[in-house]
Amino acid sequence: MSIVFSTTLGRITVDLYTDVCPLFSSNVLKLCKLRYYDKHLFFNVVKQRFAQTGDPKADGSGGMCVHGLIHKDDSHRFLKDEKEAVLKTEESRMEKGLVFATRMGSAQDTNGSQFGITTSAGPGCALHDYAALKGACVFGRVVEDPDGVLDKLNEAYCDEGGRPYADVRIEHTDVLHDPFDDPEGFQGLYEEMLRSCKGDVMSTPEVERPREEKLPIRISAALDLDEEAKRGLTAEQKAEELAASEAKSRAVVLEMIGDIRHADEAPPENVLFICKLNSVTTADDLDLIFSRFDQEARADIMCDPDTGDSLNYGFVTFNTKEAAQEAYFKMNNSLIDDRRVKVDFSQSVAKLWKTRRNPRREG
Repeated sequence: MSIVFSTTLGRITVDLYTDVCPLFSSNVLKLCKLRYYDKHLFFNVVKQRFAQTGDPKADGSGGMCVHGLIHKDDSHRFLKDEKEAVLKTEESRMEKGLVFATRMGSAQDTNGSQFGITTSAGPGCALHDYAALKGACVFGRVVEDPDGVLDKLNEAYCDEGGRPYADVRIEHTDVLHDPFDDPEGFQGLYEEMLRSCKGDVMSTPEVERPREEKLPIRISAALDLDEEAKRGLTAEQKAEELAASEAKSRAVVLEMIGDIRHADEAPPENVLFICKLNSVTTADDLDLIFSRFDQEARADIMCDPDTGDSLNYGFVTFNTKEAAQEAYFKMNNSLIDDRRVKVDFSQSVAKLWKTRRNPRREG
């Protein structure tokens, strides 16, 4: 059970200890599904120790668990400590990438939405001999950090209160799998969230920060003003860059859940997508039709894996992208077996998987 946190410094993937810490794991999963952590600030960084976030006020006094959001009262604000989640050995408290709940003033049973992540390892680092967090409950760990987010946080230049001078925020979160049932009243909050983001749960929120946060805004760690000025980007170009960044984040998620092989995978330029086919049209028929553009053109019609019946769409592969371009211009909206077919450049990487191919083409 994993969550991808996309921050201004890059992405990290956290695996949750759902068996040992079901209470905390479920809480964080539900908060992520509600996009609660969007734009939350890493407001407290202790070098060689940890970085803290999850407080909409960004001062260590705010936040609540999912039950507090549902019931909208302070009596449901906190979760009790999970004793099994407290690390028992000094060695286990020295590890980098531990994700732990942070309590209000270290008081027992005051676990809301705040959490920390250890940014270094070894004696005198992470949670080792850190008295204020002696009873902290660890409910997960960072398993992927391709952008070096933890190192960047650890090296951040901070003020005397531990806040980085360049703001580091959680941009959005992606839940890869949630094994827990939603608590009563959760669906109403979720539908409200969907309306606020117009149904796109993976988009970057338009708000700059949580409305509860009253701290002075600082420059974003993701923004280099000198570079921005040199590039002279227009508002449209900035929007395009943001869209590209979001597309990259989505691709990473698809890679992790197995929908694509790797995040940088792109549709091939020499493959056309064809749909609205007649169910009697075969791949051999398409081979013959498209051979006028490339003698070695090869068609694949997608079929139902159980019945073998045509799904009425497929792909045509050419040796060159020039041949594919010519076929697109001349075959789009043409008639094949009394059906006016649609031909376009493939926007899918499904063809690269070589799965669900027409079994009649094999052998």
